Amino acid sequence: MKFIVNSSTLLKELQKLNGVISTSNTLPILDNFLFEIEDGKIKIIASDLETTMISEITTESSSNGQITIPSKILIDTLKTFSNQPLTFLVDEETKGIEISSENGNYKLAGQDAKEFPKVPELSSSSSFLISSSVLLNAINKTLFASGNDELRPVMSGVFCELSEENITFVATDAHKLVKHTRSKITSNSNSSFILPKKPLSLLKNNIDSDSDSFRRPACGWRPEPLVVSSFRRRRLQQEADNMVVAEEKERCDLIRVPKAVISYVDGETGRP
Repeated sequence: MKFIVNSSTLLKELQKLNGVISTSNTLPILDNFLFEIEDGKIKIIASDLETTMISEITTESSSNGQITIPSKILIDTLKTFSNQPLTFLVDEETKGIEISSENGNYKLAGQDAKEFPKVPELSSSSSFLISSSVLLNAINKTLFASGNDELRPVMSGVFCELSEENITFVATDAHKLVKHTRSKITSNSNSSFILPKKPLSLLKNNIDSDSDSFRRPACGWRPEPLVVSSFRRRRLQQEADNMVVAEEKERCDLIRVPKAVISYVDGETGRP
């Protein structure tokens, strides 16, 4: 299998996908990028079993095929190249990869693409169209409030609720809560799901705020977290009220007076 691709274009896409790859993968194959070459296009896939990110670029290829390439070695190698076309020659039997450039030839060891986990397919999903700038604004206003506790995965992300009237984003870590609603964005059906923190962070770094729109499939957990969010909001409000009372009480009990203005006061008369 042989294909030709621009070095700068390939490096730019791989750097976007590299954030998905975990440093402690349970499967060694997940340290690789999956390349799928078909009909003059390369589909590049990175996954950690929980988050999967796919990018697509054009290529010159006379045949179709699949191969996985180690992510770290490939990115480090591409960084040494200037903007130039690269020729990838893949041995179907040994899975060896040879990269030909203006500077010389480089050989890498790939792995069989059949070992790479399959990308999950969505069933009975709905979608909505949202402006990239609006989505980026919603992420910036809610993501910081999400939690990091692995024992409470419901709070380790942003809850999204779609309706025919608006779209609502909610995030909380049990100490603070943020709710962001946009009324001009609607969906053709009511649904709700939780977007985990990691893919949202990747989306925040890669989304283009200047583009017109962004289409997001409505997928994720079932709508039960909505009840949790409502309960947590009431509880947080009560805790916030208690904190205000405690703070006011502390201000009344503790008074700081500079030493320079302190003088003797008669305990009976209350006068100096």
